Amino acid sequence: MAGLLRLFPEVRRRTPDRAAYFVMHTVESLTRGYAAHPENQTIAKDDFVVELVTMLEAYLTRADDTGIKP
Repeated sequence: MAGLLRLFPEVRRRTPDRAAYFVMHTVESLTRGYAAHPENQTIAKDDFVVELVTMLEAYLTRADDTGIKP
């Protein structure tokens, strides 16, 4: 995943390995929870997908100015 992130110049995270970790775990956790309990969801599937993609895109393309050293 980190190698894939490195291919896209719009990804602005300073440490692609760390970004890949957070992307993978976020997607896994949120989608597993959503799929495991479809009857309890208050958001439509299409809206869930749009929100998840929007959140990940914002994270990956925002300048990494956290001050955390790689």
